[in-house]
Amino acid sequence: MSVHATSAAAQVQHCANDPHKLISLLMAGTLERIGQARQSIYDNKRDDFDILLVKIVSIIKGLRASLDFNHGGEIALNLDGLYEYMLARLTDGTQCPEDDVLALNELESLMTQVKEGWDAMPAGRAA
Repeated sequence: MSVHATSAAAQVQHCANDPHKLISLLMAGTLERIGQARQSIYDNKRDDFDILLVKIVSIIKGLRASLDFNHGGEIALNLDGLYEYMLARLTDGTQCPEDDVLALNELESLMTQVKEGWDAMPAGRAA
């Protein structure tokens, strides 16, 4: 197991009792994978891009599945719509690197805004 994988596993275990921190970690992971996917396009490594795309989609699906509509109210509904948009944007089937970079840039901007809002929210106010 790599040092990076051990570190990530330790972070997840540490956050297991703190859902707010876990969601923040997942958002950070999404942003990291977006950067890696963009770099794979620049490096002309389409296979790496495809693998990273699957990982990004999986994380966003996990974030979407974690929404608590009973307690999250309008925030949860808005995040659900945003995550749905992100998934659609990622899976629109384009094979054009320029379009992929534009989509990744847009998603990075959106996820950064969501993460900043999430991190600023008190832990008990989770969506």
